[in-house]
Amino acid sequence: MFILWIDPLRKLGIFALLTMLMGCSGIPQHELDSYVSSFKTAKSTTQDIILNAKNSAEKANDGTNVGRQTLAQRQRALDARLAALDLIDKYNDILVKLATGTDAAAVKGSLEGLSTNLKSFGVAQLTSFAAQATPYFGIISKAVGLIDDSIKAEKFNEAVSAAQDPIQAIIGILREDADDLGEIQTQLLAMKQDPERDQLLDLYFKFAALSNGLIADADVGKAITDLNLAWATLSIDPAKRPIAVAPVASGGRAATAADKAVLQTIVSQTAARVAAYNKIGDQIRAEGEVTEAYKGVLEATSRNFADLNVAIAKKREMAPISFAINVLNLRKAYLALQEAK
Repeated sequence: MFILWIDPLRKLGIFALLTMLMGCSGIPQHELDSYVSSFKTAKSTTQDIILNAKNSAEKANDGTNVGRQTLAQRQRALDARLAALDLIDKYNDILVKLATGTDAAAVKGSLEGLSTNLKSFGVAQLTSFAAQATPYFGIISKAVGLIDDSIKAEKFNEAVSAAQDPIQAIIGILREDADDLGEIQTQLLAMKQDPERDQLLDLYFKFAALSNGLIADADVGKAITDLNLAWATLSIDPAKRPIAVAPVASGGRAATAADKAVLQTIVSQTAARVAAYNKIGDQIRAEGEVTEAYKGVLEATSRNFADLNVAIAKKREMAPISFAINVLNLRKAYLALQEAK
């Protein structure tokens, strides 16, 4: 009869010890609350970024075999990013549970779910550089074995510690691929911007061909000045702009009312095209700012995971979590991008 009670008593002791360990972390509750709130915002914004990239990838598909293959590859990579985000979220949830003294059964269930997701995670789909992905396979497979062994032994802190390496590796891959994520958007925008520049050049040559044969009276002179001013506001390397239109010094014929109307129409169309080109340029720059802010959030997440692990393992207070400012920068950059559209 005594033997029958050994296992339950041992489990009860482990449970009590785990509860004590989890409950004596020195992380202030308000720090954790702020961190959890910021992390949720970061996850939601990142999901929006990835989903927008999926929409852009679909729009960039030209219907050719190459286009369809490129779309399929991009969709797999974007789905892998969403899966990576889910893994990071699960790991964050486990850290918070440990720090707040959550029921051991809940921690165990979360760890088992994390292990299952790690086993099925497609690292190769996430990065466009297969060779760079190779080292991560070993990190993940080795960690999964340690996690499973620790869960069976009910050493949950050790399981969480073992999970840190693959999670940090996944964050590292996301950082490496951050530029690729933004490139999907900028390529589509560039496809829209190039025709605008082509139209601007067409308008320029039409204007120059007409104005070069006219006497530069006040109206013609003003049209030339207005055209040059419009081109001067084009957000492009000055070396790539055509030379400014100059009034004809001598010769030419007097401009008719129809000539002047055509010149004015070209000036108006040029100003509109310049505004459209610059707006796309603003969107491209906003995409770059989102990418940089996204990298900042990933770097901050990596630091906070390391700090939280140390605080939980050593049961001591950690430095104030500065995650909120990184998330705020990401949110601001994303909202600025929406306004630029």
